[in-house]
Amino acid sequence: GYQVSFDNVGCKFRQNGNLIAKAELKDDTYILSSWKPANQKLRKAAALTTMHQRLGHTGWQKVRQMQKENEKCETCTVAKLTRRKRKGTLAHAKEPGEIIHTDVCGKLPNDKGAEYWVTFIDEVSRFVKVYPLARKNEVSKVFDEYLAYFERISGRRVITLHSDGGGEYIGLVEKLKTLGITLDFTPPYSSETNGIAERTNRSILMLVRVFLYQSGIRKTSWTETLQMAERILNGRPRRGNSKSPWEVITGSPDDLKNMYPFGCLAIAHAPKQDVGIGRDKLDVPTVQGIILRCERSGKHLIQLFDGRKRWTKDIVVQEETFPLRQQQASMTPEVAEAIEYAKSREYLNPTSTNTDSSSEDDLEVPVQKQQVKETVNIPRQIRSRATDQVKLSCMRTIPEPETIEEALAGPHAQYWEEAIADELESLSKFQTWTLVDRPKDKQVLGSKFVFKVKTNQSGEPLKFKVRLVARGFQQNHFTDVYSPTVSFDSIRVILSIAAQRNYDIQQMDVSTAYLNGELNEEIYMEMPPGNQTTGKVCKLNRGLYGLKQSGKIWYEKLRNDLQRKGFYATTADPCVFVKDNIYVLVYVDDFLLVGNKKDVQQAKAQLREMYKMKDLGEAREYLGIEISRDKTTSTVKLGQPKYIQKILEEYKMDESKPVSTPMAKDYVSTEKSGRQEDHPYRELIGALLYISTRTRPDITYAVRLLATKSQRFNNEDWQAGKRILRYLRGTINMTLVFTPCQEQEEIVMLVDASWASPKDRKSVTGAIIYLYGNPIAYNSKKQTIIATSSSKAEYIAMTHGLQRMQWLKNLLTELGVPQLPTKVFTDNTACL
Repeated sequence: GYQVSFDNVGCKFRQNGNLIAKAELKDDTYILSSWKPANQKLRKAAALTTMHQRLGHTGWQKVRQMQKENEKCETCTVAKLTRRKRKGTLAHAKEPGEIIHTDVCGKLPNDKGAEYWVTFIDEVSRFVKVYPLARKNEVSKVFDEYLAYFERISGRRVITLHSDGGGEYIGLVEKLKTLGITLDFTPPYSSETNGIAERTNRSILMLVRVFLYQSGIRKTSWTETLQMAERILNGRPRRGNSKSPWEVITGSPDDLKNMYPFGCLAIAHAPKQDVGIGRDKLDVPTVQGIILRCERSGKHLIQLFDGRKRWTKDIVVQEETFPLRQQQASMTPEVAEAIEYAKSREYLNPTSTNTDSSSEDDLEVPVQKQQVKETVNIPRQIRSRATDQVKLSCMRTIPEPETIEEALAGPHAQYWEEAIADELESLSKFQTWTLVDRPKDKQVLGSKFVFKVKTNQSGEPLKFKVRLVARGFQQNHFTDVYSPTVSFDSIRVILSIAAQRNYDIQQMDVSTAYLNGELNEEIYMEMPPGNQTTGKVCKLNRGLYGLKQSGKIWYEKLRNDLQRKGFYATTADPCVFVKDNIYVLVYVDDFLLVGNKKDVQQAKAQLREMYKMKDLGEAREYLGIEISRDKTTSTVKLGQPKYIQKILEEYKMDESKPVSTPMAKDYVSTEKSGRQEDHPYRELIGALLYISTRTRPDITYAVRLLATKSQRFNNEDWQAGKRILRYLRGTINMTLVFTPCQEQEEIVMLVDASWASPKDRKSVTGAIIYLYGNPIAYNSKKQTIIATSSSKAEYIAMTHGLQRMQWLKNLLTELGVPQLPTKVFTDNTACL
């Protein structure tokens, strides 16, 4: 590869045609005058590959400056390979519906249970549809809704669904096969081939950010912005196309003239017949709020300043005024100081997101009653309350003090002082005690303030609450202290009746319930902390919280008062009160009223006559159970997603991998004792029992089995308990659904027995009872005696089941339900 050429002045050296050296001719001698290797220290390198390796696998372009040779290197191929820039290779659609692109966006701050959204985009028209999701696995359910919607407005069928390979889309494979739709996945780790969906999600996210910032509503209300973002994307023409996606799909243009800025001030006409306003002839005929949604039909959804939402067409909008944004901008120095203090004390975590769902009417809207012109002028009293509310909302986690000294010395002393004053005023109104000289021969109980911060469904502080309690655990002399509470079987029975008859389900709460009961015994208590007078004590006149007798006294007072109003307590459950077709269920101070609307309203009025009541309206959450009601289909759903989420977070299982069954089939409970102090096993079993006995019969057997190991558990039992949590995480939104019976109204019981467990030879009874086709009672329980055969075990199980069935029939009779046919199913003919 080297050439040497001579002339009259010297010679030249070339390599592959390139000049690398010269030599001058002097006195018949060639003297080397120049040498141009890339690096003289490496010029003796034998091969390009060797040089490449010596230089730490330096890039080939630099090595070629030294030598040109083969560029292949296995080490570089394996260790330095990067992704190539490429465009999607998908076939392009020619007609709407041929290819629908989809993708999921999240995880986002929890908004009424939603933490994700899914988008569906038609490739030809770029028509967008967005659905909020609580969990990714809901994609299959919302796709059915999207499919029906798209075919209805476009008149076309969907041919192909294109998505990434996310697990949420795997469940669609079989469904799409039956529908004749092709599911096309992108190659792994190639998001650019799903660019249409990715870019659309980015556009929606930017619009959501704009709406939240512009309007001033909090991030946990992002679902309110989705439909506005969707309409904007579908209503504006695409680049290079004069038609909007909506016009391409439907054939009719979208008139965006009725669109208004999200969150701007809206003044709407209030119809006279609107019972929610309650105005007279001298009141202004308008209500005010902010714009949430603008429909193509000309209707607008506004959020009123009192928290309600309203659809209206009669509206005047001030597009330059954003009340919530202005409220934030006019934040006082005191509020700013509270925010900074909250940040410094880690009460406010700006990077965290809420996990509890927000209520439907939980947008942060200032109270406003004056007519608004150019700006919002809030009265001083309202502004003061709003300032306090802002201070509270800034403090994400407020520590609850143990003593009054700690409360009054802390940063929230002002709020605790007001709460203490409110509690003492309430006690004074009831004349709870009489100050007397300290008795010499009587026991004097201690007293204590209990401090509690009330929060909303999002976990944000709403109110500082203080309760004065007696130290009842010090009592030495007491007799009958039993007080009943409504059983959950009774609750499910009456809710099943409500679903069958489409009854109203309303909720009320008694303020300071125990103070309504008069104390007939002579009990003395120390004066409240911070209010002691030398030589004086309190002789109690009322059933103060903390006394062992208080619950019994309150129940007897309530029962007698309700009887005077025509109600009677059932024998089957003394906390179920009946009057004609109205049922009142009582759990201490929480009331559930079930019946037709007129009877329920009448019962509410009677309760208000007797006690100071809080009307909570339609029941949404009762004793930790979330109640979802659909009056159009007469459906009642019971679930505990918030409580389950709380337990998952408490045991650090909120990010665990879900499983499909609550217990492994090869689980065997052994007698080996573990280190019990290592795990909070009993606490976990208690929480799981609360879930299983309320709304989750599917985990009843597994929880019962683990509960038998509460005294002697080992690591295998602990892992089995955590498996139930993993199962609950995957089924957190599972509910008990009560629907009206469309066929014969009847009672059905299924009962079975598992004969002779290996451990102690005792059998296990399992039974479930249906009323109108709804599960109202169930259990899994070890039999107390040893059955010598499977037939005897089945007979014992049948006996226990029929006892419970008889209780149910007695309750239904007292509730005024006609006798229903009864069926019992078992798989053992001998016990029949």
